[in-house]
Amino acid sequence: GKISLVDDKLANFVNSGNPINKYFELDNNTIIYAANFACDAVPMRDGHVYLIERKDNRGWALPGGFIDPGETPEFAVKRELHEETMPQMSFVNSMKEIKNIEPLGIIRANDDPREVNVFTYPFIIQMKNSAELKFGDDAKKGKWVLLSRAINSQLAFSHHNEILKKLNY
Repeated sequence: GKISLVDDKLANFVNSGNPINKYFELDNNTIIYAANFACDAVPMRDGHVYLIERKDNRGWALPGGFIDPGETPEFAVKRELHEETMPQMSFVNSMKEIKNIEPLGIIRANDDPREVNVFTYPFIIQMKNSAELKFGDDAKKGKWVLLSRAINSQLAFSHHNEILKKLNY
């Protein structure tokens, strides 16, 4: 197998025409398996998690998105956090609002309708108490939710509930 960049217009009919990282397993130059990589941010503060309400009417979700070519999962999650919750700030200033970032491993996202074989890298992101999280143009609104309440909510993607259940608070 190898990591490759594929033009979305050819290989990915749903994801807005932007190239993303894909993993391929080949057998005699035939693709026998492909995977897509994403990241999910779990912004935390005082036992609360920040959720966004998606504009596509799927409901409430963790901020996140696909990993772009050349990005590490940690950089991608920081970029997505900035784009989806702090668009009013510069990227550099939004990163100053983070106290700590911790990876949670990799999770298969079985119900992501935009792609097949999606794997996500979730990160717990401890935010400063002064952090002013809002929402970007791909969301209707955002809010801080008590973690125990968020875990028991039906989120837009079931793997978001799985991610939240991994937290020990």
